[in-house]
Amino acid sequence: MPIVVACSCGKKLRARDDQAGRECRCPSCGQMVFVPYPVARAIDPPDFSAPAPAADPEIPTQWPPPPKPSKRKSVAPQQPQYIEPPPYFPPPQTTIIPARKAVKLPDRVVPGPLPSVDEEVKRREQSWRAHVYWVMLIFILPLIFVTVSGKPDLEQLINKTLEKYPALKEKFDDQKNYKGFEALDEALHGLPGHRLEGAAFARETWAHWPIAVVATLVWFLIVAVAIPSESAEPKDLFLAGLFTSTIGVAILLTFQYFGGCCCIGIWYMAALHPDAPFGPSLLGFVFGVGVCEEVTKCIPVLWKLRREYIGWREACLIGMASGAGFGISEGIHYCTTFYNGITGADIYVERFLSCIAFHVMLSGCCGILIFRKQKFLAEWKDPIDWLLLMTAILIVPIFLHGLFDTFLKKHMDAGAIVAWLACFGWLAWLIHDSRMKEIRASQIIQSGPKLIKTHKGTRLVQ
Repeated sequence: MPIVVACSCGKKLRARDDQAGRECRCPSCGQMVFVPYPVARAIDPPDFSAPAPAADPEIPTQWPPPPKPSKRKSVAPQQPQYIEPPPYFPPPQTTIIPARKAVKLPDRVVPGPLPSVDEEVKRREQSWRAHVYWVMLIFILPLIFVTVSGKPDLEQLINKTLEKYPALKEKFDDQKNYKGFEALDEALHGLPGHRLEGAAFARETWAHWPIAVVATLVWFLIVAVAIPSESAEPKDLFLAGLFTSTIGVAILLTFQYFGGCCCIGIWYMAALHPDAPFGPSLLGFVFGVGVCEEVTKCIPVLWKLRREYIGWREACLIGMASGAGFGISEGIHYCTTFYNGITGADIYVERFLSCIAFHVMLSGCCGILIFRKQKFLAEWKDPIDWLLLMTAILIVPIFLHGLFDTFLKKHMDAGAIVAWLACFGWLAWLIHDSRMKEIRASQIIQSGPKLIKTHKGTRLVQ
């Protein structure tokens, strides 16, 4: 039934039941009138003697359209003869977005900052370019050849020479007590060709320098294409190898010179003494030679890290280039001091291929491990923590380095082959694991928290 409402102007209005609890506008005075809810009350008997009241205007159910604007002079609009309903807004359409389970990105999935991989690198990763580093397996062949054919020691080479030149026996009277190579210089100058029987070159030759140049070109090409990378420029790789082969070696020699007064000198004595047993030799090569050389080869990677962010591919390639530069410089030193005029050509091939490949693989592993901890290394908050972290990174390369050198010193070339293959397998596993971590991290990021736009704004959905 209609609800009767009295306005303050004295006008009585009638409203529908569904307008209860709302405000309506009076058609006479224009004021807002509140429509109360109907209250049940007793019904009085009708008074038939009273005249019938005038009909109140009904509240229309349909509202006429607003008047069109007129170009004539504006006049005061007439008040509409209906109650204007209040503005009505439909309830907002709430879209319920199911929340995803929160995904935390653990450190073991993403070891460091993860840059976006270039599309060209992704394409190369699907081709043969992703497996070029397997070519380094070929360079174990010289080490296997020397192991199978047998490597004669210095005493055997001198005896073989004296059998051909017995008149020179007086110059080698102390051959059985001989423990080094430098003292042979004077004796070798008295031999025909200034070399022992079966030696590839004379003692004072420069032939090892062209060999070193060829080895530099070969290793530069191999390192440059070992794995696909979008940021490792050939210039950076060349400078890394050049630094380690010159300034890095100078730093190493300086460190060895001043370290001779402390424990470093003791470890070097144990490593280089020819009569030292296997155990002391291993300790000497690990804590002396291995520590000094592996730290030196990591300098280019650490220097690059201090300047800018590097990815795992770039860190690995810079480490490989640094190892190649050090191996070439070491090969020149060994040829000048120990090989020229004494050994055959197979030792040169082993030194410039197998041994350099070993340095390249160790430094590549160190580069990847440095990449994984570069966040902590770059902060440099506590020097002690920094040194302990570097020790944890280098402990495996240092041990493999010392083990390989000890096997070669003791003429256990089969053990050296095992250490060489273990180093290659470790490098291959680190490269494969880095690629898998990169793929898993990309998948987690794609399915991780996202920004969703709704009618209420932007929200983060996990």
